[in-house]
Amino acid sequence: MWLCEFFWCAIIRCSPDSRTVVYSQGDFVSEISAVSCVPLDPAKFFSNYITVSYWGSNVVEIFLLEAEVFVPVSKSSPLPALVRSVVLHNFGSDHSSKGIDHHPYVLAGLGDGSLVLLPWKDRQLKDKKIISLGQAPVSFSVCEVDKKRVIFAASNRATLVSLDKNRLRISPIMLKVSIPRSFYAVGKSLIGVSVVRKSLRFRA
Repeated sequence: MWLCEFFWCAIIRCSPDSRTVVYSQGDFVSEISAVSCVPLDPAKFFSNYITVSYWGSNVVEIFLLEAEVFVPVSKSSPLPALVRSVVLHNFGSDHSSKGIDHHPYVLAGLGDGSLVLLPWKDRQLKDKKIISLGQAPVSFSVCEVDKKRVIFAASNRATLVSLDKNRLRISPIMLKVSIPRSFYAVGKSLIGVSVVRKSLRFRA
């Protein structure tokens, strides 16, 4: 006897005129462990691509939204651990797939503290690179440094992922936090004052 489970996903987004709501849905055979729909073009407030990863198989898959349904376009090989966070990100300045400076990558944060970098070229996910950031699950945040959109990845250690001369650059971040404290009395109450100084150092 075969047992097959289907998981359902829906996306609600506004049309370009912001007057109507477009409702999209899709069925996924496996249980989803992480999902992302961050736009490749930061000027847009929607994405035609959705990136998911699955429990058990540890596979990352990219879907394209066509005719209000999700169409699979790319799938990775199984990754060495459970994917806890995932993002499809264009590190280049060209938002068109035909542009010279168009460099889309899939970044997968694994539960064992590994960061996986997968270039997405010709709708293929291959030539993966794995970097250890510790033992805790890796999480992502898209931010801007020197007017460039980069990925902040954090586990026990943190790093910035950016593009430099058409190649990904991994820049570990050194955090230093010092908290001097002083106390003074006001009447019968003891008031504590804390001053926090934080510094970020980037190491290429």
